[in-house]
Amino acid sequence: MKDKLEAIRSGNFQLSEGASAFIGQIIALAVGFILPHASVLDGYIPFGISLVAGINCRYCIAAGVGAAVGYLMPLGSMSSFRYIAAVLAVVGIRQLMPQKMRLVKSSVFAPLIALLATAACVALPSVLVKEGGWGWLIECLLAACGSYFVHRACDCISHIGDGKHATEQEMASTVIMIGLMLTALGGISIAGVHLTGVLAALIVLYAAQFGHESGGAVAGISVGFVLSLADSGRLYLAGAYSLGGLLGGVTASFGPVFSAVSLIMSVSVFLLRADPTAFLPALYEMAAASVLFILTPQRLSGRLAELFAPPTEMPRLDGLRKTVSMRLGFASDALGDVAATVGRVAERLSSINTPKYEEIFTLVEREVCSHCPLCANCWQNERAATLSQLIDLTKQICGGASSDELPQLYQKSECSRADVVCNSLERHFKDYDNHRMAQQRIDEVRSVMADQFIGMSDMLGEMAVEFERSQKYDEQTAETVSTVLAKMGYTAADVACSVDCYERMTLEIRLDRSAGRRINKIEMIKELSVACGRDFSPPCINAAEKYTLITLSERPALSVEYGFCQYCCSPSQMCGDTGDYVEDGRGHGVALLSDGMGTGGRAAVDSAMVTGLLKRLVMAGFGYDCSLKIINSAMLFKSTDESLATVDIASLDLYTGRLNMYKAGACATVIRRGRRVGKAESSSLPVGILREVGFDCAEVRLAAGDIVVMMSDGVSVDGVDWVCDLVNNWGIGTAQQLADRIVADARRRRTDGHEDDITAMVMLISERK
Repeated sequence: MKDKLEAIRSGNFQLSEGASAFIGQIIALAVGFILPHASVLDGYIPFGISLVAGINCRYCIAAGVGAAVGYLMPLGSMSSFRYIAAVLAVVGIRQLMPQKMRLVKSSVFAPLIALLATAACVALPSVLVKEGGWGWLIECLLAACGSYFVHRACDCISHIGDGKHATEQEMASTVIMIGLMLTALGGISIAGVHLTGVLAALIVLYAAQFGHESGGAVAGISVGFVLSLADSGRLYLAGAYSLGGLLGGVTASFGPVFSAVSLIMSVSVFLLRADPTAFLPALYEMAAASVLFILTPQRLSGRLAELFAPPTEMPRLDGLRKTVSMRLGFASDALGDVAATVGRVAERLSSINTPKYEEIFTLVEREVCSHCPLCANCWQNERAATLSQLIDLTKQICGGASSDELPQLYQKSECSRADVVCNSLERHFKDYDNHRMAQQRIDEVRSVMADQFIGMSDMLGEMAVEFERSQKYDEQTAETVSTVLAKMGYTAADVACSVDCYERMTLEIRLDRSAGRRINKIEMIKELSVACGRDFSPPCINAAEKYTLITLSERPALSVEYGFCQYCCSPSQMCGDTGDYVEDGRGHGVALLSDGMGTGGRAAVDSAMVTGLLKRLVMAGFGYDCSLKIINSAMLFKSTDESLATVDIASLDLYTGRLNMYKAGACATVIRRGRRVGKAESSSLPVGILREVGFDCAEVRLAAGDIVVMMSDGVSVDGVDWVCDLVNNWGIGTAQQLADRIVADARRRRTDGHEDDITAMVMLISERK
């Protein structure tokens, strides 16, 4: 009994099969009684026949009894018995026809028997007694169309609660069926406010809220169409509700109040134009519907979301995994080939375009000496001595000699045009030097671009390997997650649920940022943990321009307490060290630290750029090695001046306790493991110096109670042995307290008269509570 009460409170209570069947029969009986009173086009009432033809066969008899009673009340003309005869004919056909026949299962069966029964029992007697002219044809067509809408609506309603969203066609059919029922209740009013108007507006508002533009427009068109058929004098309702549903969907991202206001304004415009006398009653109806809409409880909203929200796109990941993996692999190879081709072409262009040093002297000979009478003596008999003297002059130019000094340094005494020779040599040498420097810069840019291609190739290669090793994808759970999100008011564009070889579940959810709703992390974790039967960690939210990617992983065994302390030596308060922490959504706690060259603004820009890019790439799921190549290329390419920064990464697997450390020119990391303290040091270079860059890597297994300390070189000016002693003797205290203590002690130990930025980052590992 206690379990049942808890299920009822949580909204997961399920009725027994017998109770569900009994309630279904009662609902079929009630709807069958109501629909015969739905009158359209000034007197046509074939929708009781439509209900019996389109409803599920198990409820056909109950619907038929309700429809027969509905056609008898109020007691009236002989035409009531024609409709009853048509209802009985449809019930008889459906009960006698085998349910496994292909025709019975098709969508045309219900319209066909509704059309035949209406023609035989209602239309034919009217034709024989010459009643209604061509009205019999209209009634037959209405019965057939109504049965189709009933058939699709019943299929849609039967799926509510099992995690499947209705298509736009099913939603339109359901709304039309509900609209027909509303026309039957059109006479019910309270203080002049008609129930039909309130419920019609409420349907459009729900559709706009959960189905956005498409859902609101479809519901508005459907409701307006039915209401205009019921009263030919109110054809303007079709346009009013259509526009109101569309605008309500457009403004749904701003909240329910905006949707309600949009609907009220749209209907009001049409009413004031077409029927001003109906403005105030309609305004009261819209206001009542808006209040009910805003006060709708969340549990009911979740059920409505299954009807009106568009189905979430569920990628068939198991079937596509191999294809995606192969294509990513091919793309990786192609980019690698592009990088190699760019490198080869760059080498050939460099050999072609790079200026030759010997051409300087050839140009001087051609420009100055070719018309001199002594040319043959200088450039043929004494060519070696002439070239030697010109080479010496170029060395003097490189050494900073001025144009006035060059003729005096030219040792060829018999030359009568020494000043002209020196001017020509200086000009051509400077042209050569400028050309050489420009070509060198072009070669560097080409090399950096080739490195970018290689980095992208490595990224795609890692993604291909990840897809290839990708375990399995649980589509059923993904659909459940989509339904739960819809109940919470989020419309997911994509949902992927993967389970790795260790049975860890990961959810990746893509939400459209245009929805504008703030993400409630606590509520999301609670609801999705219950729905999936897993205990999830706080979500990792990565916002792009159009979409928000949410990643949830199972709650790991370990947790990390982070501490960060920093001392800035620059008067501008711009620290050259930058650190950050991030959980990548895949069960890893990652600490990032970068130390820019020097101090002040330039170092702060370099370290912030490295840390920011690295954080974004890690959160996107890329590996550390390929991320390092991309960052190194960015550092080489961003400035012509020397620009470098260290990279220090500590990535802890919170499931297994495995700590991976990646260092590029970074200071040592101190680790306390159990009762022992050690340090991990690096001999690699920072990023931004050379094209070829790599990490020094180390791995260690940690457990609860262990400590990891990362630091900048401002801490280690006297070595890190004192940090090891401090960490080894550290007792009870927080990670932040330890970071503060390290920075304070480092400042006191600085006795060399030089100031430097000091940063300490601490990871204190504990068991997950």
